[in-house]
Amino acid sequence: MEKKKELLVLIDGHALAHRGFYAFPRLTSPSGEVVNAVYGFILMLINILENLQPKYLAVAFDPDGPTFRDKEFAHYKGTRINKKKAFDIHAEVAKSKDELHDQIERIKEVLIAFEIPIYVEEGFEADDVLGTIAKNYKDACYIATGDFDIIQLVDDKISVYSPAKGVSEWSLFTPEKAEKKYGLKPKQVIDFKALKGDPSDNIPGVPGVGDKTATRLIQDYGSLAEIYKHLAELPPKLQKTLTENRDQARLSQRLATIRTDVPLDFKPIPLEVDNAQAKKVGEIFGELGFKTLSRKLASSTFLNAKGQFNSLNNIAQGLEKPRDDRPLTVADRLDRALTPILRKMKWSGIKIDLKFLKKLSVKYGRRLDELRTEIHKYADKDFNINSTQQLAEILFEKLELPTEGITKTKSGFSTAASELLKLRGQHPIIERLLEYRLLAKLKSTYIDALPKLADENSRVHTSLEQDTSTGRLSSKNPNLQNIPIRSREGREIRKAFVVDEGNLLIAADYSQIELRIAASLSSDKKMIESFQKGEDIHSRTAAEITGKSIADISEDDRRNAKTVNFGILYGQGPRGLAELTGMSFGEAKDYINRYFELYPEIKRFIEKTKERAHETGYTETIFGRRRYYPNINSHLPFIRAANERMAVNAPIQGSAADLIKAAMVDLSEKLPEGAKMILQVHDELLFEVSEKEAPKVAKLVKETMERVHKLKVPIIADVKIGKNWSEMEKI
Repeated sequence: MEKKKELLVLIDGHALAHRGFYAFPRLTSPSGEVVNAVYGFILMLINILENLQPKYLAVAFDPDGPTFRDKEFAHYKGTRINKKKAFDIHAEVAKSKDELHDQIERIKEVLIAFEIPIYVEEGFEADDVLGTIAKNYKDACYIATGDFDIIQLVDDKISVYSPAKGVSEWSLFTPEKAEKKYGLKPKQVIDFKALKGDPSDNIPGVPGVGDKTATRLIQDYGSLAEIYKHLAELPPKLQKTLTENRDQARLSQRLATIRTDVPLDFKPIPLEVDNAQAKKVGEIFGELGFKTLSRKLASSTFLNAKGQFNSLNNIAQGLEKPRDDRPLTVADRLDRALTPILRKMKWSGIKIDLKFLKKLSVKYGRRLDELRTEIHKYADKDFNINSTQQLAEILFEKLELPTEGITKTKSGFSTAASELLKLRGQHPIIERLLEYRLLAKLKSTYIDALPKLADENSRVHTSLEQDTSTGRLSSKNPNLQNIPIRSREGREIRKAFVVDEGNLLIAADYSQIELRIAASLSSDKKMIESFQKGEDIHSRTAAEITGKSIADISEDDRRNAKTVNFGILYGQGPRGLAELTGMSFGEAKDYINRYFELYPEIKRFIEKTKERAHETGYTETIFGRRRYYPNINSHLPFIRAANERMAVNAPIQGSAADLIKAAMVDLSEKLPEGAKMILQVHDELLFEVSEKEAPKVAKLVKETMERVHKLKVPIIADVKIGKNWSEMEKI
């Protein structure tokens, strides 16, 4: 195979994980974790490295949420979910799906250890991400996938590298080889699927048109459009079905077309392996029991040819060095105790008001139509608002909006939300675009998606999954943790979460818990004193920095202080503060300096945490949870800086996660019969209880959450009761 100097290889993460999952029997690690997909994926990764020898490598995965295709066609990929069986843990299909999903997270862990870039773009499938990167890359690009759809991208510089048998035998498809195998030019794959459909993705196609008929039609006429121009030449029966299903064929054509205009910033990073990466990979392989695979990777001819033999030998050596041989920590015991609780919460589910969501969908749909009309009027032209390229042309060429400070990509100036925010006040179209994007996202992600996931009792059953490195829980299928709470629209969606007749919802939310933990961990005297007095920490911070009294603090003053209070914990610098508050760079820098003068122990805590992380490679929470940073001493500055930010935040955010877990474990034993803990969203717990028991349970929840652990400052839980998740009264 010809070696190409600037070769970029893009990997379809889900496609290869799926291939690995079914290529091997149900393999398990020494701890009992199912690992066959991970094993197969890594074998294929080694094949790619040795046979293609790429200079650059990147992997794309599908997002957890819906994509634009789901909005276009409600039943897209609908055959992949059996609604009645979706929550049956005894169903083999559900079991396999969960096992594959869990392994994808492990695969990502391996890729991160290797510092191989991962791309996941909300609203788009991995195919669209791969297509966008490949079409915009200037040199040769190979896409590694087992997905037939990708063939449509093949051209003079893009080839598809596909497993032909198992995970060891592969085929390379150029335009000529693709046409020879399938009898179609690569671009004609789109129209083939428009006619034949695709049962795996639930693309309907034209009824009665199979492989042979679809292929013959396209070979004879060239395209879907030409077929419809020559209907009179076809047999009457075929004419009839094509005529009756014209709209469905065009819909299928749109669904089958891979987008190449996804708004993303791609920068190829040369593939290199250093000792820190190799050590981390070795530790992961040790956990998974991949001794043979580790030795195979360490002896890779491609990697050794790049002078990285010593680094890769560390992978094998890492197998003999357990990452953590400590006895069980409090955090470990919490994770174990929480597992059956989370399973019970999933089975309970939370009820949604289907009629309310239907009305909301109509309301948002009408407003989106209005916004679309207004946007086109301001642009003095109809265009595809969802096309970043067309939108950029309207904003920066036709309307000549300023481009200073706007991020520029290979395809032009970015129109991401963060960039549109910079243009606020420059033209009325900007506010309409921001509202349009917000409503479109909420409608597709929640308003229209939730009813499809509800069971026969109108309840949705999210999976709460534990991340043992951060301690945090994530919500999936559906994700209920990202519903915006501060916007009017987000609060409106929360109204759809209701209870059965005769019940009430109780919501209990830790107040400013991360700042309280930061005060305790840093022992900052002023911050501790403020919390002990019961002051509003943001107003107190604003007063100290501006020199005003608390009574004279404005909303803007408090908002700026709040931004800094939380931003500092996430590694925010003056540039980020300036963008969020409207301050100049100099003002933001001065504000942060005064903040650290006010809270000097916070600054010392941040610096000491970074130093320890560089020395030990990990940080710890209050409950003993360790998070490791194999790349904190990376030679790449942006990777090193990202690891430092994580190291500062992890003890605080991880301790907050452990704290609410401890409360969940305690409450699971104390709740009266009939009271159900049904959801956890970051620092908030949600319960469904009878109206009669609600006051007593609310008091129990508040007391338990506030007394679960002792900090140097009071722990406060705000508790509310109501009929839905939005309209609740504080008690």
